[in-house]
Amino acid sequence: MPDEMNIFQQDKPEQDEPGPKTPRSAVMWGVIFALVAGNIAAIWRINDAQDQMDKMARANQTLQTAVGTLQNTAHDLAVRADTNQALIRTEMQKTRKVAKNESYRGAKLAEKKAVTAVKKLEVAYRQQREQLENELGGLRQDTRQTSGQVSGMIEDVDGVRGDLAETQTDLDQTREELHSVKGDLGVQSGLIATNAKQLNALRQLGERNYFAFNLPKNGKAYKVSRDVVLKLRKTKPKRGRYTLDVIADDRQVEKKDRTINEPVQFYVSDSRQPYELVVNKVEKGRVTGYLSTPKIFRARLQAN
Repeated sequence: MPDEMNIFQQDKPEQDEPGPKTPRSAVMWGVIFALVAGNIAAIWRINDAQDQMDKMARANQTLQTAVGTLQNTAHDLAVRADTNQALIRTEMQKTRKVAKNESYRGAKLAEKKAVTAVKKLEVAYRQQREQLENELGGLRQDTRQTSGQVSGMIEDVDGVRGDLAETQTDLDQTREELHSVKGDLGVQSGLIATNAKQLNALRQLGERNYFAFNLPKNGKAYKVSRDVVLKLRKTKPKRGRYTLDVIADDRQVEKKDRTINEPVQFYVSDSRQPYELVVNKVEKGRVTGYLSTPKIFRARLQAN
């Protein structure tokens, strides 16, 4: 029993021992300070809010002032726009009237110009027509004259044809009169001409080159072709004989006491055929004739 009593006794709560006591005045002062601090913070917040509200009020006033200014400016602009629009309408009406008047004037001016241009064209047309008629008249006259000239030319052509036919006949007869004899070197010569007419016929045949000469007896030598020089020494008209020197290839050969129409023959370098000299007329102190040369230069060109 005594042990149980101890146990129950131990389970009882222990009482706190008395300690030092806090004064009530300190607690009150703490509460007061907390209240004062809260009031100060609240007052500061109120003042800050008031400042913000003042700023917002000033900004609102500035905004209202700006809006008023804008409204006034917009009103002024609207008034000016109405005024300018009225002025523009007035000017447009004036411009339309002026343009209408100018169009009328322009139309009248264009009509006058058109009439003037038509008159000028009519005058130019008449002038051109008159000029054309004059030119046609002149052309008709020229045509008649040309027709007459053509008729005369046809007659002349017919006459020329007749002359040519006669000339051809004479040439044929002249060729028949030509003859060939042996020269002084014993070589059969070509056709021999005894006068100017026959010499012309030989030229037309074109078989050789012919150089006519009229050689005087004065002691001088005369060049009758590019490579032959002749010098007349003596003439015997009554006997129809003559003597002359032939100078070719730097050689001088005397052809003595030759007769009329006798082929006097001699050779030059690079020539297979002889040159022929024929005197057709012997006078006192003068002989007339021609030099005949083969066409060796053409042959040389062909060979080259």
